[in-house]
Amino acid sequence: MLQEELLQKWITDRINDVGKVIYRRSTTLDGWQFKRGYYDAPDQYRYENQEWAPIKVGQQWGSPEQTYWFRKMVRIPDTYKGCKVIMTIELGGGEALLSINGTPYQGIDRNHKSVVLTEHAAGDEQYDILIEAGMEWGEYAGRQLRGLTFEPYTFRGVTLACVNEAAYEYYFDLKTIFDSAVVQNDNDLRQSMLNKVKASLQSIDDYNDDEQIKKARIMLCDSISAIRYARGNGKLLLNGHSHIDTAWLWPLKETVRKCSRTFSTALRLMEQYPQYYFIQSQAQQFEYTKQYYPKLYEQIKTRIKEGRWEPTGGTWVEHDCNLISGESFVRQILLGKRFFMQEFGIEPKVAWLPDTFGFNWIIPQILKKGGYEYFVTNKIMWIYENKFPYDLFTWRGNDGSEILSYFPTSPGAYNGMLTPNEIKATWDNFRQKEQTDELLYQFGYGDGGGGPTAEMLEYAKRLTDLPGMPECATGRADEYFERLRNDIDALPVWDGELYFELHRGTYTTQARNKRNNRKAELLYREAELLSYLARIYGHPYEQETLNNGWKKILLNQFHDIIPGSSITPVYEDSARDYAEVLRTGNDIKSKALKNLESHIDTSGDGKAITVFNSLSWPVTDAVSLVIESDKKYKVVDREGNIVDSQAITEEGRTELVFTAADVPSMGYRVYHMIEEESVPAAVDITVEKEHLENRFFAIDINEKGFMTSIYDKINGRQVLQPDKCGNVLQIFEDKPADWEAWDIDLFYRDKMWEVDELISSEVIAIGPVKGILRMIRRFNKSTITQDITIYNDIPRIDFKTSVDWQEDQKLLKVAFPVDIRATEATYDIYYGAINRPTHWNTSWDKAKFEVCAHKWADLSETGYGVSLLNDCKYGHDIKDNVMRLTLLRAPMWPDPKADRGYHEFTYSLYPHKGSWDQGGTVPMAWQLNAPLTAIVASPHTGSLAAEQSMFSTDADNVIIDTVKKAEDNSDLILRVFEAFGQRGKVGIKCAFNVQSAVECDLLERAQGEDISVQTGSFDVYIKPYELKTFRLKL
Repeated sequence: MLQEELLQKWITDRINDVGKVIYRRSTTLDGWQFKRGYYDAPDQYRYENQEWAPIKVGQQWGSPEQTYWFRKMVRIPDTYKGCKVIMTIELGGGEALLSINGTPYQGIDRNHKSVVLTEHAAGDEQYDILIEAGMEWGEYAGRQLRGLTFEPYTFRGVTLACVNEAAYEYYFDLKTIFDSAVVQNDNDLRQSMLNKVKASLQSIDDYNDDEQIKKARIMLCDSISAIRYARGNGKLLLNGHSHIDTAWLWPLKETVRKCSRTFSTALRLMEQYPQYYFIQSQAQQFEYTKQYYPKLYEQIKTRIKEGRWEPTGGTWVEHDCNLISGESFVRQILLGKRFFMQEFGIEPKVAWLPDTFGFNWIIPQILKKGGYEYFVTNKIMWIYENKFPYDLFTWRGNDGSEILSYFPTSPGAYNGMLTPNEIKATWDNFRQKEQTDELLYQFGYGDGGGGPTAEMLEYAKRLTDLPGMPECATGRADEYFERLRNDIDALPVWDGELYFELHRGTYTTQARNKRNNRKAELLYREAELLSYLARIYGHPYEQETLNNGWKKILLNQFHDIIPGSSITPVYEDSARDYAEVLRTGNDIKSKALKNLESHIDTSGDGKAITVFNSLSWPVTDAVSLVIESDKKYKVVDREGNIVDSQAITEEGRTELVFTAADVPSMGYRVYHMIEEESVPAAVDITVEKEHLENRFFAIDINEKGFMTSIYDKINGRQVLQPDKCGNVLQIFEDKPADWEAWDIDLFYRDKMWEVDELISSEVIAIGPVKGILRMIRRFNKSTITQDITIYNDIPRIDFKTSVDWQEDQKLLKVAFPVDIRATEATYDIYYGAINRPTHWNTSWDKAKFEVCAHKWADLSETGYGVSLLNDCKYGHDIKDNVMRLTLLRAPMWPDPKADRGYHEFTYSLYPHKGSWDQGGTVPMAWQLNAPLTAIVASPHTGSLAAEQSMFSTDADNVIIDTVKKAEDNSDLILRVFEAFGQRGKVGIKCAFNVQSAVECDLLERAQGEDISVQTGSFDVYIKPYELKTFRLKL
């Protein structure tokens, strides 16, 4: 082995000798000038110095805030005539876009320093070069993690050179064959290949003699081709790719520039390598390029039409799949695919989400109904303990839908380096060789973009047929999957979620961002519903404005934004985006409400209160209105019956609260507010510092503010485990081993403090509608304020919470040890529910010590259960009988400000008879998240009745989630889902005449025959957890 090591070193040195003669007639390009300024936003720059100044080799440049521009008029010497001319730019760091004659030409970074100016110089050509350069954000974030500050870059100069094509080709022949030889396990083959490389190199006496180089190259290629070696190492389809995080360790504005650099580089390489195919996802990034780099965009469209640039994925961004709503997933597909189809005439069939942190069980159904046939991801393989058993499989969703799924096996994941070592390892790592002999391999620098290099493509040219190596060819991913589907036999089936055994902290980090997302999703749901109803009565439906709002929501669902794993500026941008989204959504909703209200008969005494319900079942809930503090009102229903109400005044603001009963599904009910003293109603609610009680619950509280007893009076049983306390706020030390914003490690449980410093306890309200006890707690520098609310007519306990959070590396949870025996808990996922173990019997069970759920989690035994609801949280853990909701984190990297400051959220405890589906958990959770909306106006007559349901179903298990206008015409789109796991016929009723109805896919294309409609109603058959979309013509 020593002799072989010496031989390998000798060969490496000789290959480097060949590399030294690749570039000839090298010329240093002096006379560069620079100026600096600020990049405020795409197309918005401020220049610090208007005059250009000279920059010399060795001069420093760069700062975290500034952009630098370098320019020079470059002339190719006459002596370069006939040569391929390379310009090598050594900026010393950073990332840049090089433009020639005012047109973006190529990206410059640590992996892309050389620019081909011409393949065949005429001599005396001139190029007006402008380089726009900025900090390499990812590198800077890494320095911050190590406690280092920004280090300026050093300008190292620019050279021009002719390429010695014979030496260039020979060099990559040598590199590819040598690198392939050293990874061979077969000793004979390895020795044979090394000896042939050695013989070829030894045939050269003078590396500057092109004829010797050419002969040595022929000798090498002929001798390698003569090696007889049995095939069986598979085939790889090489697919150039650049994963560009739409935001992560850089802000959104920098992503716009990253697209220009990466895409221009890909275009230049396509000119140089006709066999090069490039794949790119994310409609948002194409839209950025269209808007800010239109010349570049037209070149991309040309390559797409040619077929070598493959748009894939089809979603608006590569989004998170845990935290977003089902409707958000649909809109990722709808708006993303429509962009691809309108701009490129292409509908992607490959769902491309390589870097997303886990996948909901419903996703196969969404993908299939969104027009996908294949699913690709990498991240699930980042597993320390329970390795996923398949690389290629059929993924079955909770409704039974199936999609062909592929986890690439490259060591570089989606950032393959296309080295012989990686190529061989990709095939060696693949565990299902008996099922297929062809794999997809993605190569190119990514995360921060950049993409493939010329060196990678030189390897690709030579890896087509080497002994002991997989046969490699370049091509399109969609064509690869078509071949795979046609050739492969039955695949193993994975029936369940794709739980990611890392990054569990992303369910909680950056809580304000997650709250904004939940509120925005629900707001746009209501804005679209009300806008369509108002449209029937002549109100304009603001489709473009709504879609623009949705695009901002979708953008902020990128898999490093909503999970909480980006830097501070990303969340500053996100907060501004959400402020605009919420402002626009509320404006559209308000205008639609007012228009709809104007058509309702609200005649009667006093002021009319029209209460709207956006949910598809009748709702009873408390409604609050701001009133003048010096006036007294009573509330009556349409028949004049007095409705229980109470006034609550706090800090100069008075709210009138009343119970709106049985407000019709997706409809409204009119009440009246009359200025006169209301007859005092009987108050059946008790609120004291140590005791709260209503007709549903009796609650005892100890001196620390913990609940020592929650007695369910209706069902006659204790909710809490004996001798345990509920609503215990717990703070844990949260210092994961890696990936601080991303991860929660199991050992967080080892160090915990209870938040037991109760500063004050005060009765805020008590009346016929609700009672409120306010508790204020302190931990270190943080303050937690809770309004514990019980109701007269709602069997739920609310904990409205505000937190001034000033902790570092701490984790806040709330715990309820309940008197329930169950080995599984049920969790809300979009468009369904999933059971997960409450025990740690196996390593697979234990890995799920923190899981994602949406509006609720439930622990039930036969006949009784307890649900923990929330209005904006996602991280849960239920171990044995202890139900916990994760409320806040405080990581230090990559955003040292993450989660510090003020937070608002509500969680609720909902004990119930029966299981979660029998006991009303789903509607109660929705009611917490989508409360009734009221509008007050002067009474008037109208064409609509004073009480009306606009849409409804006759099955409790079927929820109408979405009502919107169709994208291409005035049809109504109605989307429903089955929530309980039941099958059967369901009737859907509309309050207006429906001419026709047809089921459609998620792109709103009709599927099948028209459905029979009778006076606005139609029946359909629905399967467990099935999602159905209908197009209705009114």
